[in-house]
Parts: sequence; structure tokens; C-alpha cells
Amino acid sequence: MTAYRISMQAICHPDRASAIAEYLQVIPGFYSIAQPQTLEAERAHIDFSVVVREEVQEGTLLNTAEERVGQYLWQRPDLQPVDVKALAQERLPEDEEPHIPPDYIPPQRAL
Repeated sequence: MTAYRISMQAICHPDRASAIAEYLQVIPGFYSIAQPQTLEAERAHIDFSVVVREEVQEGTLLNTAEERVGQYLWQRPDLQPVDVKALAQERLPEDEEPHIPPDYIPPQRAL
């Protein structure tokens, strides 16, 4: 089973950046995060990464990561709006893969 680290970025209002950064760290598959950076008065960005295993792939790995993070953030309306983009994928070294817990993707949200 192959695991990939997906580099991502969340763009949000600066007032919500620290709360979003804290919440991202509880998402299954979370890998790493950088300090939130303010872009301008109305926007901040948070660079982070998650792990996606090849077996959970639906479409591309980047789309899978965006969908997973989006589903978790959707559960926190107090943190909205947040725009999440997957930027790049990198295969994890094989010796790191056994230490990464299996992914959990919640059910699709109902409309």
C-alpha cells in the first residue's frame, strides 16, 4: 500500500486562521503544518499536508485530499468560509509508511 504526502493550503479570514490551524491537526491523515501567514487584511493562508493512501483514491490523490479536508471543515460552520487547495503530491518513503495510521474518510454529507 503506497502513501502520499499531499501539500495543501487553506485560505481563510485572518481572525479564524489559528482556530482552523488547530482543527486541521485533528483530521485523520494530518502530517504537518506551518504557522498561518497573513496575506492581506481579509485573507490569510495556512500551509499544511495530509497523507492519502493509494487505496482510497477516487479520481486523483489531490482531489481525494481536498474532499477529505473539505468534509471535515464543513462540520465546523464557525470556521467558514475556508478555501482548501491541494498543491502537490509526494510519495512517502517506504520506511515511513507503516508508521502512518490508516485513513478514515467520513460519509458524504447529505444535501
